[in-house]
Amino acid sequence: RIRESQIALGEGILGQCMLEKELVLLKDVPPDYVKITSGLGEATPRNVVVSPLLFNGEFYGVVELIAFEQLKPHHIEFIREVCQSIAAEISSLQGVARTEKLLSESNLLAERLKAREGELNHHLETISSTQQEMARKQAELAGTIHAIDGTLATANFDLDGNFIGANEIFLRVLGYDLKSLIGKHIGQIT
Repeated sequence: RIRESQIALGEGILGQCMLEKELVLLKDVPPDYVKITSGLGEATPRNVVVSPLLFNGEFYGVVELIAFEQLKPHHIEFIREVCQSIAAEISSLQGVARTEKLLSESNLLAERLKAREGELNHHLETISSTQQEMARKQAELAGTIHAIDGTLATANFDLDGNFIGANEIFLRVLGYDLKSLIGKHIGQIT
């Protein structure tokens, strides 16, 4: 029968086992310690063994065993090994649970990353489309400027009104040499 209660570190035999993390063997069990009842009757146990569940120095719990007969050293050693195996299994199960949790978190992060990747791809497509449209408009503008430059006389001035350049038509129609105009103010050109 499993009894659920909390035992403080160092309290009673179980608490002592928890505190010291060592097997406790009672050979002289007090008559009022516990009675074992079965179909054959009721009896006081001859030995009580309380063994910690330890694996790789990690404490996982305590097992209490009661025996009608005196336990021999090989029985005690067997109990130690079984308790270590139980602790190893608990450790393994906890490791699996941690791994499952981490895997779940990893999958959630992967889903979020995939969603963000989709958003980023959409933004990149939009940027690419905008860049293509800008390149098309620049090509149109360059074509227009080239057409203007090939049919009209054009001159270029800086913000202060100083001459900085002209096309061949301007120079030919007005009879100027490019070198003689560079740096002249617009008011000096007639």
